[in-house]
Amino acid sequence: MSDYQPDFWFFHNVCVLTVSAGPGEIINLKLHLDKVPTESDLLLLKTGFQKYRSEHIYWQQNPGIIPESAVDLRERCPHLKAMGMDFI
Repeated sequence: MSDYQPDFWFFHNVCVLTVSAGPGEIINLKLHLDKVPTESDLLLLKTGFQKYRSEHIYWQQNPGIIPESAVDLRERCPHLKAMGMDFI
């Protein structure tokens, strides 16, 4: 984090993308990119999986994202700086 200036961590084009995901499900973000504005600099992925936070399933069978999604996101949103999600 110290490699970035403090103003890097201010976001102006935040997108909240809702994609439901069950235990152990692997998410292909390419199927949902049409809902993400190209000018987004922060993407928050809301899957609903946080409802399991106090249960073992939250850390034992959490969803994931296919690695190719990083390339797809970078192509669609060249200004994307960070991504957050409601699972581990």
